[in-house]
Amino acid sequence: MKKLISVAILLCAVLCGAGCATHFGSLPPRQEFRKPLHELQWQYPELTRCEPTFGRYMCTPISSMPYADDLIAKWGKPDETRISWWNLISLPPIHPMSRWYWHIENKTIDVLIDRPIAYGFEPHVFTLNIVENGRPSQPWIEPQSVLKTTQQTDVEIKAPAEPDTFARLKALKELKDSGLLTEQEYEARRQALVNQL
Repeated sequence: MKKLISVAILLCAVLCGAGCATHFGSLPPRQEFRKPLHELQWQYPELTRCEPTFGRYMCTPISSMPYADDLIAKWGKPDETRISWWNLISLPPIHPMSRWYWHIENKTIDVLIDRPIAYGFEPHVFTLNIVENGRPSQPWIEPQSVLKTTQQTDVEIKAPAEPDTFARLKALKELKDSGLLTEQEYEARRQALVNQL
């Protein structure tokens, strides 16, 4: 029985405090949030480092949770904080959780903060999710697709085609008949148009 209790205590210690927290590498400054979300995620892949997934909700080692202080250092104190309902399933409450929110430009950054007892309740980032214009982010657009779309748009916006050569010849004849062009001017311009045919 003593061995079973010792194993249980050791297992709890591993789940509660094993590993060490890491830091975010590159986070965007506040002014960068003016960019579309897919562009931000492409330029700053660290934003997707703690995206919510089913597996992350089930069990995430502390070694993969970055320090929440990195977010405060980059974006200032959160605009809003709430107690998370995840505390209800954390019994005993060895991982008290809360939610931090930043409202920057047209985006809301929703962060689930974990405060493991083993680390003196120091806040760690459990999940990080960004919502744009009140809606979840649009599907990722590959740079190649963006380039192809841009190329198609460029083709569509080309200058309209020049008037038909036969119509220009007719207009040229009318100018000559009305006396606005001399015979020599008319012939020179007519020949230039004919050469285009």
